[in-house]
Amino acid sequence: MTQFFPTYKDYFDKLQDFQNLDFYDEVDIKDFSYDPKTQRLTYPCPCGDLFEIYKEDLLNHEDVARCPSCSLIVKIVYEEEDLFNL
Repeated sequence: MTQFFPTYKDYFDKLQDFQNLDFYDEVDIKDFSYDPKTQRLTYPCPCGDLFEIYKEDLLNHEDVARCPSCSLIVKIVYEEEDLFNL
C-alpha cells in the first residue's frame, strides 16, 4: 500500500481551500464550551447539534469548527494564549 506524505505545497494548498470557504459565522473561542476530559470545544449549531473542534486541532492552527449533522462551519477567532486558558 502506498503511503501519502504531504509536502509543504500540499499544506498550503489545503490552507488556501479553507480560506475560500463560506463560514456561517465567526465565533470567539470564549463563546465555546470546553470539556477538559475530552478536550473538545463545542458551540450550538442552528440545526440543533453542536459545532465541534478539539484542542489539539487548535494547537495545530486549525480554526474551523464543523457541525457533524449539517454542512455549516464556523471560523474560530482566538489568540494563541487563549488555548492555555481553557
